[in-house]
Amino acid sequence: MKLTIIASLLMLNACAGYSASPELYFTSKHTRDKTPAGKEYNERNFGGGLHVVQDKSRGWRYGGRAAAYNNSINRQSAYGAGTAEYCFDVDFNLCAGGMAGVVTGYGSPKPLLAPTLEAGFGRTSIVLTAFPTSDFNAGVIAGWVKFKAFEW
Repeated sequence: MKLTIIASLLMLNACAGYSASPELYFTSKHTRDKTPAGKEYNERNFGGGLHVVQDKSRGWRYGGRAAAYNNSINRQSAYGAGTAEYCFDVDFNLCAGGMAGVVTGYGSPKPLLAPTLEAGFGRTSIVLTAFPTSDFNAGVIAGWVKFKAFEW
């Protein structure tokens, strides 16, 4: 038990200057109404995730994001991605960047590469992203809410 506590404290110290933000996923909008199989896209993509990022006031920030949600074809999806974003204004959480990783829930795991735009106030932001049309999905814009919960 003591070793676990010591290891945890050392790990947090190595990551000093980071913040963790829970995210609530809620919606998407597709460029087409129906899937290639003729079914309507699910545009209520409820789920949750976590974004851990360097806690800088302005400039480039790097981190990681992981989430699980109900995807556009009514399947459970999960993704993990590295993130890079440039923050222009910290009062309004105005940041633009992108994420790269892997997403599941569309057959075999698929590569994930998407831009992100974040805006908000205080500890709460709205994050938007866009995905181009692919062999497994129509073009889509997705949005979620992010809460800056804790820093270390």
